[in-house]
Amino acid sequence: MNNQNESKNTPTFLIADEAKLLEVIGRVVDERLEKIIPLTSPNKDPVPLEEYIPKSAVRGKLFASSTLWKHERKGSLKTYAIGGKRYYKRSQIENLIQEVKQ
Repeated sequence: MNNQNESKNTPTFLIADEAKLLEVIGRVVDERLEKIIPLTSPNKDPVPLEEYIPKSAVRGKLFASSTLWKHERKGSLKTYAIGGKRYYKRSQIENLIQEVKQ
């Protein structure tokens, strides 16, 4: 019987009050996250080498090594090097991808 008395004394919230509380909590969380990780940065500097893709990201995932080698030899794909790593231009990789006609 003691449990019944405790449940009677427990305050209950109206649904509208719960919705307001959740809204306030959501706003506070959003504000704190915005301080940590800005959602928008209008003056964002461009990412260096954004138009270049590492060879390791292309090889085996988009094209086989032999296919890349063939296009390098043919001249349709140029390799760029920075610090011993090889890169391809994104636009050249996109040009190699062809539509399949059925």
